[in-house]
Amino acid sequence: RQCHKIRIKFFSNVMRQEIGWFDTHDSGELSTRLSDDINKIHLGIGDKMGTFIQWMSGFFAGFAIGFAYGWKLTLVILAISPVLAGVAVLMSKLMSMTSSKELSAYAKAGSVAEEVLGAIRTVAAFGGQTKECNRYNGHLDEAKKSGIKKGITVGWSTGLVFLVVFCAYGLGFWYGAKLIREDDDYRVSNVLIVFFSVLIGAFSLGHAAPSMQSLATARGAAYTIFDLMEQEPHIDSSSDAGEKPSKVAGNITLRNVKFRYPARENVQVLKGVSLDINRGETVALVGSSGCGKSTIIQLLQRFYDPEEGEVALDGRNIKNLNTKWLRQQIGVVSQEPILFATTIAENIRYGKEAISQQEIEAAAKMANAHDFIMNFPKKYETLVGERGAQMSGGQKQRIAIARALVKDPKILLLDEATSALDTDSESVVQEALDKARAGRTTVVVAHRLSTIKTADKIAGFQEGVIVENGTHEQLMEKGGVYHTLVTNQEEIPGQADPLKIAKTSLSKERK
Repeated sequence: RQCHKIRIKFFSNVMRQEIGWFDTHDSGELSTRLSDDINKIHLGIGDKMGTFIQWMSGFFAGFAIGFAYGWKLTLVILAISPVLAGVAVLMSKLMSMTSSKELSAYAKAGSVAEEVLGAIRTVAAFGGQTKECNRYNGHLDEAKKSGIKKGITVGWSTGLVFLVVFCAYGLGFWYGAKLIREDDDYRVSNVLIVFFSVLIGAFSLGHAAPSMQSLATARGAAYTIFDLMEQEPHIDSSSDAGEKPSKVAGNITLRNVKFRYPARENVQVLKGVSLDINRGETVALVGSSGCGKSTIIQLLQRFYDPEEGEVALDGRNIKNLNTKWLRQQIGVVSQEPILFATTIAENIRYGKEAISQQEIEAAAKMANAHDFIMNFPKKYETLVGERGAQMSGGQKQRIAIARALVKDPKILLLDEATSALDTDSESVVQEALDKARAGRTTVVVAHRLSTIKTADKIAGFQEGVIVENGTHEQLMEKGGVYHTLVTNQEEIPGQADPLKIAKTSLSKERK
């Protein structure tokens, strides 16, 4: 029951954390913590705890009887107990430390296994099996070394415990014989009762040692688990705090926004970005890779907070808005949409709780997905496979668009939504996106001219700042970042040439 509660609280608290926290914590390692570490806690507070209590009860009962029948002899034998206690404390600390290192290494190995199995096609395509096996084995070697240290600690500690116990026996026999000769109150029966009571107590303590090892392992696991459970998020999407305006127009303002990612604090991604986006407007963000376009998309969803400046919705700083409410006003379609291993209907329903089948179908029709869905034998109950593996790229993208539209968002964020598609799929998805952005404030990150040129406003990014801003015609006259992007695409009609764009950007940076 306790482990059940720990699992729920651990997972719930991990789900509360902001995206920046996940940037610095490996998801595979967290998964291993959730399964393996809590199992070790279960062992520690389950049968092993009961066994430990049983043997320790025998230890105290034995010495209590010894005191009742001959306190002098028991006290002499007990005089050696500080040494025994010192060995036990040292053993517990060393085992807890080595267990913690061992668990950490196993968690990293589990993270590697999860990552590799999830990308097995890529690993196989590049012949990386041996490399990944070596990476996995490296973490297992670390765990093995920690396990060997733990085994040595247990062996030496157990030996020391029994050495102290047998020394206590020798001392007891000597002093018991002395008392029989010199003290009329001590008879052979008293000495034997005391000796065997203490003997049972001492052996009980020895039998408690293996249970102590499990408790020490559980303690090491619990330290990490409870540390993560007590972690408070900087951006809490489950909190009810913050404003929830009754109406949303969709005006977006960025004022002197500066930002760097928690995992790359030495890299300034945005260097003072200011941008106004009016309600119902479509704004395209263009520029070379790594210039900060997708970062704007993440800041608008409040995955991160800027280190300076502010992001505002309808004049309100989004830090003052309820985070969950804010994200309900935003629909997102990314370059590589993630579908869950369930039905098409459930994937669309993920965008909004408690919706009818009619609403699901309406969103699918708006996303140009209804027709291909109806061609499947099970229609909306068709399983998409793990991460949508049973769907084509265009189909996955249209299901993702339907998922974004089903909650009727006021703001639509499109992050390279068509860049990974072939020409045929792109035209169908682009048509769906054109319908989707009607009447909504839309922010588009894209390279393809077909996606950009119809935008009401285009913002050209370079090295973390907006260097130009205007319509397609205005920016073509300027001959800047946008002009370079368009020129490169027109050299190969209908297709972006990312290599040439990259080379052009690199040459400009060198200059």
